[in-house]
Amino acid sequence: MSRFLGPIHHWLHSKILLQERIETSVEARLLESGIDLGSIKHWDEEYGPANPDEQLEGAIDTQNIHGWLQKRIQMAETRFAGKITELKALHGDKVVEIASSVYENYANTIAIQLNENEMWDGNLDSAHKLLHNQILEGMPCDQAGAITLNEQDMLEWKSDRCLHKAYWEQVSGDAKDHHQMRDAFNRAFFETLGNLKYGRVVESGVTYYQINR
Repeated sequence: MSRFLGPIHHWLHSKILLQERIETSVEARLLESGIDLGSIKHWDEEYGPANPDEQLEGAIDTQNIHGWLQKRIQMAETRFAGKITELKALHGDKVVEIASSVYENYANTIAIQLNENEMWDGNLDSAHKLLHNQILEGMPCDQAGAITLNEQDMLEWKSDRCLHKAYWEQVSGDAKDHHQMRDAFNRAFFETLGNLKYGRVVESGVTYYQINR
């Protein structure tokens, strides 16, 4: 990654901010459902609160751009994993179900905006790229989402390792909860974008994703 602030840094930062907008919306929805959030305040104290309105230029350490962005990802991912894990232990599976519905709503809204702005050209590889312009999948050097098969009516990509698992393990959580929420986002995103079908399977430790017309 470049030592100078450029488009790729704004791109990555925007994905961090989307994750933090989702986090704050999940908390609001949980409150509306009657779940007390007092027990999770310590995650904000430990990792800093979500700051979805953060301006990159005024916040980033320009002497350590890569390290600063990497730390922001770690903070956002660990804080959210901790909150979900702790609330799930207290209130059960409905916590992840509510969070998944928030992810789904965000995906629908984003896909609608992309269509309104004519950002999708109808190709599956373009749909894949648009998704990865939104979701947080580590640093660019992690090269997440490598396409393994690209046909007219089906596209597949894979992940040799889960970039989120360590954050969930750090808080004694289960990365399956992350995947449930992320699947809700991906499924809604592709369906709203172009009536595309989304699927995910894990084989021998490798995760394969597909979209089909």
